[in-house]
Amino acid sequence: MKFLDRIMYLNFSLLEKISKFIRNDKCVICSKKTHMLPLCSHCNNTYLNFNYSAKRCSNCGKILVSEENICTDCRENPVINNIYKIIPMFSYRLWNKELLFKWKIQGYRNFAYIFAKKILEIYNEYFKDYVIVPVPPRPGKIKNQGWDQINDLMNFLRKISNIKIVNLLERTESVQQKKLNREQRLANKDSYILKKKYLNTKLPSKIVIIDDILTTGVTLENCAITLKNAGINTVGAITVYIAD
Repeated sequence: MKFLDRIMYLNFSLLEKISKFIRNDKCVICSKKTHMLPLCSHCNNTYLNFNYSAKRCSNCGKILVSEENICTDCRENPVINNIYKIIPMFSYRLWNKELLFKWKIQGYRNFAYIFAKKILEIYNEYFKDYVIVPVPPRPGKIKNQGWDQINDLMNFLRKISNIKIVNLLERTESVQQKKLNREQRLANKDSYILKKKYLNTKLPSKIVIIDDILTTGVTLENCAITLKNAGINTVGAITVYIAD
């Protein structure tokens, strides 16, 4: 990571105010100057605009186009049974696919700051006073790649809020979820476990899980099962994207 990027990561809110004097970047969508953020304000508001008024599936949080309360996927192939509310912020379509690719694969780490601010808004609207539990990375990912997108999100959330964030879970298998089909994911029920240091401690009663994208729902469901088996009463979830 470049020296300036290291400073940015440590104190982004300060640099966001003074960045126009020290650096000029371009919006990854329209190429307008953005100084330090990967998106200009227009593209940020256009492509990352959460729809509060939309009617959503009561199970997975997908925006509905019918009068049903549950989407077709959740009616025909239910996966999620242990999460009372899921709020996916944005649809994984069109430019949003490119944004996620740039963040996760190409390493545009300053997207985490943008997404952290969006997550904070959703948290304050739907999950006030819940404890945040991030979905953990696969074993060895941070050591091999040097970073993890969810870990970055949590670090920025800690800097811009006083929300309690606890890394309760660990992942037991190292295979990337995207390389598994739906049946393989469903069979991987023990892929997330409670960390040993929390086995004999008092856990919060309300948890909201944070992940980058909801695809089949198996990751969130497996995390929720582990948390409920540990004695947690209520589990919610926020994801940046949903593959709908």
